[in-house]
Amino acid sequence: MASRAEALFPGVRDEAVASLRDGVSVSLSGLPGSGRSALTRDITRVLIEAGWDVIEIAGVDGLRGRPLEALAVAGLFDARATGSGTPLAAAVSAIRRAASSGRTAVVVDDADDLDEASTGALAAALRGGVAPVLSVVRIDRAIPGTTLTTAVRPAVRLAVPPLDFPDSTDLIERRCAGPVGVETAARIHAKSGGLPGLIVAITDAGLREGLLVERRGLWRAQGTLASGRLVPVLEPLVAGLDSAHFDALLTLALVGTVDTALARRIVAAPLLERLDDRGLLAFASQDGALVVSVYPPLLAEHLRRDRIGARRLRLLDEIDVSITGRLPDSRHQQLAPMLLGGEPRRSYLPQRGLGADPGDESGRRASADATLNRMVFERMTAETLVRKAKWESRRDVDSAILYALSLMASHGDPAEIEGVLSEAAAAGEDERALVALWRAIVRAAEPGGIDAARSFLAAETPRVGRWAPLLRVIGGHVSLVYDRVEPLPEPPEESAPALVAVSTRMLRAERALATGHPSVAREALAQIDEDDDLAIDASTTVFRTLVRVFSGDLDGAEEEARAHFDEGITRLDPDLITPHGYVLALIHTLRGDERALRAHLSTQLSVGYSSLRYAHFQLGALVTGARVAAGTGRGMSARSLAEQAERSAPALGPFPLMATVHARANARLVDGDAPADVAASFWETAQEAHSRGYLMNALFLGVRAQELHAHPRRVATMREWAAQAEPGGLVAVHLLYAQALSGDDVGAMREAAAELTRHGVHAASLRVQVAAMAVASRGQGEVAEEIARAVRAQAAALGGGYPALAATLLRGQVLTTREHEVARFAADGLSNPEIAERLSVSTRTVENHLYRVFQKLHISDRSALVDVLHGGPRA
Repeated sequence: MASRAEALFPGVRDEAVASLRDGVSVSLSGLPGSGRSALTRDITRVLIEAGWDVIEIAGVDGLRGRPLEALAVAGLFDARATGSGTPLAAAVSAIRRAASSGRTAVVVDDADDLDEASTGALAAALRGGVAPVLSVVRIDRAIPGTTLTTAVRPAVRLAVPPLDFPDSTDLIERRCAGPVGVETAARIHAKSGGLPGLIVAITDAGLREGLLVERRGLWRAQGTLASGRLVPVLEPLVAGLDSAHFDALLTLALVGTVDTALARRIVAAPLLERLDDRGLLAFASQDGALVVSVYPPLLAEHLRRDRIGARRLRLLDEIDVSITGRLPDSRHQQLAPMLLGGEPRRSYLPQRGLGADPGDESGRRASADATLNRMVFERMTAETLVRKAKWESRRDVDSAILYALSLMASHGDPAEIEGVLSEAAAAGEDERALVALWRAIVRAAEPGGIDAARSFLAAETPRVGRWAPLLRVIGGHVSLVYDRVEPLPEPPEESAPALVAVSTRMLRAERALATGHPSVAREALAQIDEDDDLAIDASTTVFRTLVRVFSGDLDGAEEEARAHFDEGITRLDPDLITPHGYVLALIHTLRGDERALRAHLSTQLSVGYSSLRYAHFQLGALVTGARVAAGTGRGMSARSLAEQAERSAPALGPFPLMATVHARANARLVDGDAPADVAASFWETAQEAHSRGYLMNALFLGVRAQELHAHPRRVATMREWAAQAEPGGLVAVHLLYAQALSGDDVGAMREAAAELTRHGVHAASLRVQVAAMAVASRGQGEVAEEIARAVRAQAAALGGGYPALAATLLRGQVLTTREHEVARFAADGLSNPEIAERLSVSTRTVENHLYRVFQKLHISDRSALVDVLHGGPRA
């Protein structure tokens, strides 16, 4: 854990260090297992490396009854040699002497376990700003009593947040020393609530007990991951709870996720408030209301699975009374039959907005994502079991298709799904066609399965009579998703079933989108009643939203996609979350706000479920996740997501982002491959996409190649491609961007950047301006400096992830390694002599390096270095 603290909490660490160096004390709070002690060690390391003296003290629960013993154990004074004064006075004097250097910090881990005398001695000795204190405590949101934080001023409070899904995945993969399946990482993230200590415990127990197994180079979970080895890491979470509060916690664990109104009926409000103060409850929003559950989820699972004893039976009776108003009766128990088995009651209340609010603090979003995963898991498990039972009793087409759909969304084995469908007793040609439809989709999803799907459809088509056009449409669909765009089948006759007509229009819309004709897609979709029961797809809403994206209406598309994505979360439905999540990821990618993109992907990938029939949309999410991971320096996670994308089918899909080259290329960049070589791989894939008819994907890939290594001849080819599509919209934006990146007219490039800003593709605008700055640097120094200021101002106004992007672009490849090193130390506040000492060079050498840094970055003083290197002023 210690070795990962720096990577997991750099923001909290840097803020704490900055406060302490400014003489401001810090209270750092977190649940047991949050990584707070590891983070404390990392803060201590940074202070020592900066030349500070650090006095380290640890609170120990077993010593709370022995006054001043913690200070004596820390070596601050000998309680037996106090002279004529009292032990307390001797302790105060010893602390003052130890902290007298002027660059001393006092670090107290588990400060809430200090005895009162030690706390008082520290407060008396350090009052008045003698030395800043870092006190590390458990979460307690209640009104504080007298603590080091309240006694030593000035002070700030910082919280250790839960990890978000990407960072959880990174930690899991480091423990496994290899890539981990997305669905497995999502389960561990959900159980742990994002707490690093629990993530490590669950993963290590799984490895030791064979619950995590490696298959084809990927670690996956088998079974529930429940283990008796996890009890010791959970006990500190409930340490100190009295009987009434423990009863309340167990009651909430037994009933599962419930709305807060019900929670207040079964648990007294003061008890609920105290559990929340301790950080043991998680709240999630829904339409105008809240639901609540025990946090972290692993604690709730442990409490539910614990033995059935007198306490548990009493609480079950009390729950019955609270909910039903009837006294418990052994012949008529309302809730006990469900709860005695250890399975939670699942709330069916909507969960709109879980993890979707970009204004949410990261800690709340991370815990909400973990809650979402658990609730989706509960829903999918229950639904699959119910559908399996129905199928086993009926073996008809309806039950087989419903069970197959559940298996598709639950990572079921394709052979098992095929077996379920093949055993369905079709009563007529229509049912035979429906079964063949889904069997073809399952076969096509296998690596290299498109030929098998085509052969199967060719054999089935003559056997379904008037439903044959439906299978020809499905053939066109699976070909478009897994291979290439094919000509549209003949229009169905007027007497054809309604489903055939709707399916044909769907295929026409899908094909038009892939080939860059959004108005044609809009026309086809307009002929489909949104209430049609479409057996081919969940709905037409994904294509309707993509029409907006490809027409250039990013704002309208984002609003639509967000509404549908939230509806998927409301319904806990991966069949809505996956495709609409892909559209949101595409919009964030086009805009270029990496912070919003990372937050969105954290929610989408943490769900842990995606249907086999939406493999192409999931491919887009996986490769985007790999790119984001690579961009944040998380190489193992980037390679893991890349490997999972490469194992999926298709490797190249009809829409932007659907290409494994994105994942491979970013992993190569992390490994140090030349950008020009990586750009060549993008361009090769762009040409292949165009040859398959995936024009929109080809243009997107071409733009990516241009971003890495601009080449005018590529622009000429992209112009030819664009002529094959409908004018305007996203096609025109792509072409404008690609041309501007390889331009040499500063004025024209700046005009193009302004146009890109008007279209809402802000990252593209910033990149073009930086390219224009590079051109201007060759003889127009004042213009280059003006552009650099404009880039920083625009990024600051946009907020989000844009300031960091601007900082990266502006320093780009401009600075040498040594210049960047000098610039970083200068931005951190070191003087020129201090930098020279660190780097073992002369002060004059440092001055020369800084002069060149200022010239290259078009800035005039040290204060601007913070903005350029860190993407904005530090707090």
